[in-house]
Amino acid sequence: MSPSILASFPSDDASLREKFSRKNPEDISPVPTKRIKTNHSNNAEPTGTLPAAAGSISGHHQTTIPAKDLPIDAQRATDSDDDDDELAGNSLMLTGPIASPSRSTPELVYDDALDTGYLPASTRLRRRIFDHPERIVVCPGVFDGFSARVAMSVGFEGLYMTGAGTTASRLGMPDLAIAQLHDMKEQADMICNLDPTNGPPVIADMDAGYGGPVVITRAVHQYARAGVAAFHIEDQILSKRCGHLAGKEVVSLSDYLLRIRAAKNALRAINSDMLLIARTDALQTRGYDECIARLRAARDLGADIGILEGFQTKEQAAQASAY
Repeated sequence: MSPSILASFPSDDASLREKFSRKNPEDISPVPTKRIKTNHSNNAEPTGTLPAAAGSISGHHQTTIPAKDLPIDAQRATDSDDDDDELAGNSLMLTGPIASPSRSTPELVYDDALDTGYLPASTRLRRRIFDHPERIVVCPGVFDGFSARVAMSVGFEGLYMTGAGTTASRLGMPDLAIAQLHDMKEQADMICNLDPTNGPPVIADMDAGYGGPVVITRAVHQYARAGVAAFHIEDQILSKRCGHLAGKEVVSLSDYLLRIRAAKNALRAINSDMLLIARTDALQTRGYDECIARLRAARDLGADIGILEGFQTKEQAAQASAY
């Protein structure tokens, strides 16, 4: 038998490296296997032979596949020029359990639909807010894994992933529309999945949506996949700035409502109950009455919550909450 390397397949990278390093094939527990064997010849492109697993190795059919379609570690192994006789062979076999015809191969992905006690973070947050309107759900601002862990450790009921804080923590820059969708989504994904089943729901900043309706739709879907419970989208221009800075500019009411409508339609498309929070930064340039008009219009389009950014007095806050 020509020299070969045995490794479990499929496998995570650490397991793959560990088993590639073994020099004695007998070190691996004997199990029924699928085998992919790649061969080299001087005049032919490297190919792989994939046996059909029908309960036994012998008598199987074979399908030839290009070596380039094999996992990258397999390609490297077949191209090895190693002088070690045991690793310098011209074949590679990757082994893994054969799927039993009587049952499907177990999947490693957690299926929350099978867990009757599981509630998505968005559902938990929605119940906390609307089932108990007399209560305030306090959500401290977090911006990375460390700040989120600290907030979780003292028992907060929710977390707020701030755009300004995330921009500063992740990029070392001020909140001037520098952080984009991929920055915010990746940070939200990490924070939401520190404890995806029992952790506090996360409200995430979506700034001005990062683009037009198509981009807003993509942003909503990516936030939902990350596990975000709620997000807010605002009426500043795309080259926005922190809500507490002077010099903010806002889009027209019609453009703002286009964002709200796009976000709501994106939620409906995936049947998500993630909360849509409409935020207005118009107080600085358009006045209080314009802010209330914008939030009312957003509510009529399906926004769950409204934020009037930059209250100047307690009276303004009390008046806005009365709507």
